[in-house]
Amino acid sequence: MLSHRPADYDYTVPYMDKPTHHDVDVILKLYELRREDRMRKARGWLFGYKASNAAEHQAACPPGSDQDAYYRMVTSLGHGVVVRHVRSGQ
Repeated sequence: MLSHRPADYDYTVPYMDKPTHHDVDVILKLYELRREDRMRKARGWLFGYKASNAAEHQAACPPGSDQDAYYRMVTSLGHGVVVRHVRSGQ
């Protein structure tokens, strides 16, 4: 294993509380957003995104462009919340 963490490392996130009904409601709303046409277009666009450095990103996603909006939509914290919740098994 390449990890520098000890074998008994605790992988739990200590600052996360047990999800509430509000958390679940937010996640359901995020899933609804993900089904919307614009989000589908954004996810489709991201599959072709090939920037490997900041200059390429700027060229691919100029500020204010649809591509910039697509990138921000798909990579935003909201997406991370859904992934983290699903992975937690709650």
